[in-house]
Amino acid sequence: MEQKAKDPGKISRLGFYVCPECGNVVLSAGSPAVSCCSGQLEKCAAADCDEEHSVMVEKTDDEYSFSFSHPMDKDHYISFACLVSDDRYFFLKLYPEGGSQFRMPRFVRRGTLYLYCSRDGLFRVKIS
Repeated sequence: MEQKAKDPGKISRLGFYVCPECGNVVLSAGSPAVSCCSGQLEKCAAADCDEEHSVMVEKTDDEYSFSFSHPMDKDHYISFACLVSDDRYFFLKLYPEGGSQFRMPRFVRRGTLYLYCSRDGLFRVKIS
């Protein structure tokens, strides 16, 4: 195995690795070598949310409520959501039969919400 330079990692630089065969998700704050069914996995590149992958955010005292109009069909759906701040993250696995809304604890004032579309890849939106 090839040795890499030490990377202390930082939660705000959290990387997502998704297997296209089985859908397995690996999160890392460093730079790992990750492999699964389809071999070596590459870190997903996040794009800013577009019209199809937009999300509505409502804040209460202790949680965020997210909703979106993205299809939640068996072959095309939002697979997971992850809210990331400087020092922590909250990961939520989503399923087609689960619908197009979810809640997360409001543990940060601002951060980045990542959504993974099973067909189009990783998207992000800033939450403040």
